[in-house]
Amino acid sequence: MTKTEHEKLLAGEEYDYRDLELRKMIAKAHRLMPVIDDLSDLEKRQTAINDLFGHVGEGLTITGKIDVLYGKSY
Repeated sequence: MTKTEHEKLLAGEEYDYRDLELRKMIAKAHRLMPVIDDLSDLEKRQTAINDLFGHVGEGLTITGKIDVLYGKSY
């Protein structure tokens, strides 16, 4: 079975960052990071965090600005 580029990335193997799936993940992260960095609307911010990472642990706290390249968590 052939691994996807994302699976290779997660396994610490060489991967092609130009892969369409990875490019979409990068674009999504770039779109959501300004929302996450903005503290003026905490509900909107939490929605963006959940959308970007898919799953976050209970009691997650992000202080200050963060930088995310791909964002998807498992």
